Amino acid sequence: MKLLGCIKLVLLTTGSHKILTDYSGIKREAYLLKKPYILLIELSWFTEISKVEWKILTQSNPNLIAFLINNFEPNGEHPEIFCNGRVDLKIIEDLEERFGK
Repeated sequence: MKLLGCIKLVLLTTGSHKILTDYSGIKREAYLLKKPYILLIELSWFTEISKVEWKILTQSNPNLIAFLINNFEPNGEHPEIFCNGRVDLKIIEDLEERFGK
């Protein structure tokens, strides 16, 4: 199977209802696009997404996977975990704090 480029992958994510994958490289994009994320592996980085209930790990349980495809919807709020679109201001603030104005 041919791998998708970043832009195609984000476009597919944008048009999806949920993300179901064993590839953890799309988790931030899925969260930022407010897509529930079902991860088909047992290990995951960015536990913050799981803590706010927008991602769930399934391991390799086919019955659980089928159930989650039909029933998993985030119950929690969608807080800004990664950034608010103005990370530039945070970088400037940190640089000024470290080196002065």
